[in-house]
Amino acid sequence: MANTEVAPVQTTDNTPSTQALNEKVACFDVVISIADEFPYLVGEVNAVDKRYAAEHNLSHLYDEVFVDFRSEEYSEQRKREIESHFGQRFDRISLDNVPMAPDLLIVVPERDIPQLLESRESAEAYCKAILENMIDPETELIARVEQNYADFKQSLDGFSKNELIEMAGKIHAYSDAWSYMTAYHAFSDEEIQFYLTFQNPLEIVADAWRERNIDQEEMSYTMDSVYEQRTQHLTQYALVSDGETPADTGLRRFMGVDVLDFLGKITEKTMLHQHNDWQIDREALYRATSSDDADDRRLVWHVCSSGTHLQPECEVFVRGSWANVCMTNYRETDPDMFGYAVEVTGRGEKGVVIGNVYEVGDYTEYAKHIQKETLPCGSLTLTYSEEWGENAGNVITVSAADFDKRRKQLMNESGEVIKMRYNPADESRLQDILRDERNKRMSYPIGSQEAHLRKITEKLYEIRKPPEQEKSVPSKEKSAFDKALNRGKEKSDAYKAQKAQEPANPKNKQEVIE
Repeated sequence: MANTEVAPVQTTDNTPSTQALNEKVACFDVVISIADEFPYLVGEVNAVDKRYAAEHNLSHLYDEVFVDFRSEEYSEQRKREIESHFGQRFDRISLDNVPMAPDLLIVVPERDIPQLLESRESAEAYCKAILENMIDPETELIARVEQNYADFKQSLDGFSKNELIEMAGKIHAYSDAWSYMTAYHAFSDEEIQFYLTFQNPLEIVADAWRERNIDQEEMSYTMDSVYEQRTQHLTQYALVSDGETPADTGLRRFMGVDVLDFLGKITEKTMLHQHNDWQIDREALYRATSSDDADDRRLVWHVCSSGTHLQPECEVFVRGSWANVCMTNYRETDPDMFGYAVEVTGRGEKGVVIGNVYEVGDYTEYAKHIQKETLPCGSLTLTYSEEWGENAGNVITVSAADFDKRRKQLMNESGEVIKMRYNPADESRLQDILRDERNKRMSYPIGSQEAHLRKITEKLYEIRKPPEQEKSVPSKEKSAFDKALNRGKEKSDAYKAQKAQEPANPKNKQEVIE
C-alpha cells in the first residue's frame, strides 16, 4: 500500500484522538490490527485524521488512524508469517503509514507488546481474549444506572410512611429517570463517556427532572440540558475518581512484575511451616531465567500454611507426574491455599526475576479442573548428568510402560537423572489445554499487587481468626474444708479491720504487758 502524507486536524486540546475498540487512541499509542487485510500487525500511531468525519458530521467510525506497522521489532517467525500473507519479502512491504478505521484497532499497553510480536497465534489469541471480555460502554452505563436505582430503593427502607409521602416527588423522579434512561433514550458516544465519569448518573438526571417537573415525554430535553451543563455538573456531583475503587473479587493478572518480591510477600502472609520450600522455589525461578525452553519458564505455583510447590505447567496435566500430584493434592479442610500461573520473561538487575503472575481462582475448583483435564502419560524423557553411568550426558525417552518395568535401572543404575519430564500420550491435546489456559488468563484485567495482598490478608483473617471465647463455667461446689477455711479467713479479716479502727492507748498496752 502506498504511503500517504497526512496533516491531522487538531482538536481543541491539540491532541487528535478517536475511539478505538477498547479505548481512546492518539498519536504515539501502540495498537494491534484485527483487519483481515493487516491481520494482527502491531504498530505505533503516526496520526489521527478527523477531517472527513468533521466535515460530514459523522461519527468517529469515519476517522482515519495512520499506523506505522514497522515501528516494533517482530520475531523472525512473525516476519515469515507476514511475508506469507503479503506474498513478498518483509522488507519490501509498505507498512509504515497505513490508514486504518479506528474500530479495527485495539490499543495495547506497553507490557503486552512483546508477546504480540512472537507469532500470529499469540497475537490472535490476545485479540480474541480482549474482544470476548470487552464491555460495551453503553452496557456498562445501563448497568450502573440499574445499580443506582437498586441502591436508591434500598435506601428507602429506613424511612417511616410519613417520610416516604414527603419524598414522593423524589421517588417519582428517580423512577421516571431510571425507566427512561434504561429503556428509551438513544445515547450518543459523547453522552455515554460523560455519564460514565459519575458514580451515580441516575441521581443527576433525576434531580434535573424534578426541577423541570414535566411529562416523561419531555425527558429527552431534560437529559439534553444535563449534558449541556456538564461543566457545572462536574463540580456538583461525585466523580468516579472521587471515591474508592469498589472491592473486586474477580481474577487478575500482574504483568512485568518482580516475581520473587511479589510471590515472597504472598508467602510471608500465608506460610507458617516448611519455610525452606520458598527458598527452593526462589532458586528454581531464578534458574528459569537462563533457560531457552519455554516449558521451563511457564510454571504453576501454590502456597498454603504448610509450604509451597512450583511445577512446570506442561506436566501439571499429565497423570503420574509429581506436578500433577502436587497441584491436585488439596483438601477442603485446608482452605488457605492460593494458586498462580507464573511466566518468567527475563532477569533484571541484582537478581530480579521479571515475569507475569496470574490468579487461578478458588483452589478447590482449580484442583478439580486439573483432575478433569488430566491426560494419561505416554512416555518419560530423562536427562542424565555427565558424572557417571552408561547414560552419562544423554537425554533418553522411554515409554511409560518401559519406565515402570525398568525404574530402578533407569533411575539408580544408569546414571544420575538431573531432569525428568512426563510426556502425555496425546501431545496435541496437551497443547490445546495449555493454549486454552493462557487465553483464559490473558483475558483477566490487570491487577494491583497492593490490592491483591490486602485481599489475601482479609481472606486469611477470616480463615484463621481465633474462635470466640467460651463462656466461663461455674466452679464446682467447694468442699467442707474449703468452706471452713474461707470462714476462718473472713473472721480474721474482720478482726484486723476492727483493731485498725480502735484508738491507740499506751496505758492499756502497758497494763497488758505487766
